[in-house]
Amino acid sequence: MVKRADWSEQALIRWEHPEWGLISPHEFIPIAEENGLIIPITDWVIQTVCEQLREWEGLEVPLIPISINMSPKRFLRNDWVETTLNIIEETGVNPSLLDLEITESVLIQNEDTFIASIERLKETGIRFSLDDFGTGFSSLLYLKKFNVDTVKIDRSFIRDYLNESDAEITKSIIRMAHGLRLTVVAEGVETKDQRMFLIEQDCDILQGYLFSKPVPPDDFQRFLIEPVLIPQPIQAEAPVEERREVFRIDFTYPLRTDMTIASVNGKSATVGTTEVLVENLGPGGLRFLTHLRLPVSPGIIFDFNTVLLGEPVTLSGKIVWKQEHKSDFFLYGVQFILSPSEQAQLTKRLNKLSIEVLKTPAPEGCPFILKDGIEYLTIKLTK
Repeated sequence: MVKRADWSEQALIRWEHPEWGLISPHEFIPIAEENGLIIPITDWVIQTVCEQLREWEGLEVPLIPISINMSPKRFLRNDWVETTLNIIEETGVNPSLLDLEITESVLIQNEDTFIASIERLKETGIRFSLDDFGTGFSSLLYLKKFNVDTVKIDRSFIRDYLNESDAEITKSIIRMAHGLRLTVVAEGVETKDQRMFLIEQDCDILQGYLFSKPVPPDDFQRFLIEPVLIPQPIQAEAPVEERREVFRIDFTYPLRTDMTIASVNGKSATVGTTEVLVENLGPGGLRFLTHLRLPVSPGIIFDFNTVLLGEPVTLSGKIVWKQEHKSDFFLYGVQFILSPSEQAQLTKRLNKLSIEVLKTPAPEGCPFILKDGIEYLTIKLTK
């Protein structure tokens, strides 16, 4: 059972397209950052959150701080502080209900001017969180110098908490943050085992699908009025790729890909490669077909090598679910283990690929197999 004091809530943006339906931000935000639209989008999110908080306050709904992801591109414009303050003044919202999430790269790139800006906003009551901690430079100097309030542990460490090195990193971040009197938020909590591990480490706040999927304002208002959440296990039969927070491309024809074991329990492995067929692909993972019976183990990391639009790519990940497809053939779901920069690069490439797939089911520069996957693999096995 989770009560309001344990909550950490975040405003999430979605694009409801009239023809394509609900589109993940991982699909359109990279494009917005490239063409400059991310500036008005970020300001619109702040404005919308403030207006919603003010509305709830008028209805006497019990409120908690809402965190907002700030795009690094927004800080390149000198007006970001004034714009934020103007929105607060116009809406009349209590600034202490806002928590702005920033990344380490923002701190480093804007060190000279950022300290004064953060302090100015903090004087009004606004809080700051350091997002995706542990994936960038993670310098203690920046935590001290920029005076943030909260550290958010990146979901990759929570996802792989059974891995000894990831578990130690998570423990160290929590101990260090508490030593600096910072609040610690763990992102991407999806299982009761992850929850118990984090509770044992005295992590302050947990976020993730174990408690709730993203919900619209009306549903969230009911949570505020009745502030008790009961963690629910995610059904094992629900394919993991259906729960990704990123988009995926379903291929008409399977994509030929070479797979190899990269490491086992953190130790490098030297083995041969085998050909598998990828049926869908997104920045968060893929689904592939093979005749091999493989283990579902977080300690085994696989490399997948293929070509997308003429450019070779290598993607690392672990198998998180499997399903017997037909006799002697299996489907597997893979969750990628990529750094934020690698995922951003892959997202841009997949955005281009999704456009080409709409034009033709088998774009040039991609090794698609123009036949049924099982038929193709059966022929290869009989040779």
